Amino acid sequence: GFRTDTIYRYFKFRLPHPDTSDEVLRHIPPNEIEDIKATLVSGLIEQKVFGKFRFLNKSYLVAVDGTGIATFEEKHCEHCLTKTSKNGVTYYFHYVLEAKIVTSSGFAISLASEFIENPSGDYQKQDCEQKAFVRLAAKIKKNFPRLPICILADGLYPNNTVFDICEKNSWLFIITLKDGCLKTFNKEAELLKATAPKRSVFRADKTSRTTLDYAYINDIEYGERTF
Repeated sequence: GFRTDTIYRYFKFRLPHPDTSDEVLRHIPPNEIEDIKATLVSGLIEQKVFGKFRFLNKSYLVAVDGTGIATFEEKHCEHCLTKTSKNGVTYYFHYVLEAKIVTSSGFAISLASEFIENPSGDYQKQDCEQKAFVRLAAKIKKNFPRLPICILADGLYPNNTVFDICEKNSWLFIITLKDGCLKTFNKEAELLKATAPKRSVFRADKTSRTTLDYAYINDIEYGERTF
């Protein structure tokens, strides 16, 4: 677990006991912690700490994904998200959407966080990851207005809302396309697959030998965009 004496042994500076940190953090508004984080990350970017890990030597790779932080059998607070299983059991949980600068060396540095939670009072639809992405993107653009970004996201994200946000912010994106999603796009890609250019890349090190086979298709039209 976390030990303050271990930190001192390796880094030669002292940290408060975790219980003390917890007591302080309980009194700090989350938006102020986000502001501190943005300032710290801006310093790392200005020092070009992640410069060599940029995509095409320009854009910082920013992975976006949601993760659960707590689950309860009974309602924890008025902002809980809810889900009912197939056997009729309802559970309550809290979720957060994270945007992290990721590097090929294994670092994942939080750029911004957005809690996914239901509003107070009555609401028609509960909060979700896609709604939270709109808020998260606005937060990233506000705190890092000129940062060149390439969004990395899973199969929840190939939709016009995300495409519009990325286009408006001049962000690149690499998004997983699942079967059944964007059906007309998938259909055209399937038809063109037979004529797609292919490329193999061989990689070897002391413990493994791997051949990676790629196929790629350019200039697929979908709606008013070309992918």
